[in-house]
Amino acid sequence: MYSFSKYLKIFLICIIIFNIIAGALHIHSSLKTLSIYKKNLMDLGLYLLRSFEMGNRLKMIIRGDTSHNLETFIQEFKNQSSIKNILIYNNNSKVITSAYKNNIPELKTNLKELTMVFNNSEFVIYEPLSMAMQGNKGRMNKSNEANVNIPFNEINIAISLNNEGYKTLRTHFYNHLIVILVILILMILAYFYILKLINLYKKSEYLRKISERDAELGKFSNILAHEIKNPLSSIDGLIKYSLNNIDSNSVKEYLNKSLDELSRINKLINDFLYFGREINFNKSNCNIKELIDKTLSLLTYEIEQKKLTVEINGVDFQIYADRDKLLQVLMNLLLNSIQASPASEKILLELKEDKKILIINKLKDSIEIDSTKLFEPFYTTKAKGSGLGLSISKKLMELQGFSIKVTTTNPFIINLIFDDSNG
Repeated sequence: MYSFSKYLKIFLICIIIFNIIAGALHIHSSLKTLSIYKKNLMDLGLYLLRSFEMGNRLKMIIRGDTSHNLETFIQEFKNQSSIKNILIYNNNSKVITSAYKNNIPELKTNLKELTMVFNNSEFVIYEPLSMAMQGNKGRMNKSNEANVNIPFNEINIAISLNNEGYKTLRTHFYNHLIVILVILILMILAYFYILKLINLYKKSEYLRKISERDAELGKFSNILAHEIKNPLSSIDGLIKYSLNNIDSNSVKEYLNKSLDELSRINKLINDFLYFGREINFNKSNCNIKELIDKTLSLLTYEIEQKKLTVEINGVDFQIYADRDKLLQVLMNLLLNSIQASPASEKILLELKEDKKILIINKLKDSIEIDSTKLFEPFYTTKAKGSGLGLSISKKLMELQGFSIKVTTTNPFIINLIFDDSNG
């Protein structure tokens, strides 16, 4: 499953990268096409303007023979759907002559040089007549200039071109860009959703394996515990009978030690029985600070024996859990902290706003902990421990939808993560 999920992630990332590259190439190609289209439109406008200015055509228009020459000029380009209008006007925005009565663009006056205006509806090239006539003056004599009623520097030429094709192309570009972005966003969302499904599957597989392992271990524990418990009860009874019927103090001392050891074995067996038992939960809303205070009150003797101080920082929060089971978890963890801490040290409990508890304590120099095995059954650093306390704590947390992990081992920090959103 791990290798499959790994290759699936790589495959999805490659698809996303491929689509990003394809989208970038499309954008680059579309922008280049728009730029070329715009340049071609400008070149067409300049070509029309220069064609209009060449030879005697402009000269005859200025002399007064306007309509015929302008119509003749337009006829030459009648198949050009891009032409909206060609007109001559003065600085008072009065049209002297135009190819069409409609499609009159905005008229710019007092022009000093060639001007181009590109907007959403049209593309217009403006030029002052004085600039246009500079190339034709050599071919015009003074008598011709004398026939001009309006000075050249007060007359302007405008050629208006239709840029609907450019607008359509640009609209298609933006539409395709939106589609590409939407597809890319959906793919990224799908990627993270698939990652979440993979992680949920991994977690469920992990919990299933743990559950199967615990079930097998539980069966073994129950069988072993029951088989051992009966003879232990008999041995305990025999030792107590012997204590009541013997006078030798040295023998009594040995018998009392035997009872202590039997008590320890009984505790181990009870841990076995609890670990293999099916657990039912009775959930309710619990204040975490109240549970911590109750746990510490139950551990007062152990804390005072080692002269430890316990400090609680942070803000209380509420969770939906089994109160007694959670109390058992806190009891196990805090008792471990007390036993592992050097004398006269401090145990710190930090309550986080995101519903986490950090239990922090220093360790005795002689204690070495393998954090990877800490929650495995029967792993213990104690001389008299079953190695089931932390395993049971983790089981009680995970069965309620919570989690527990070790952050560091020096200092020892254990992290309880509560997520009761499903409560």
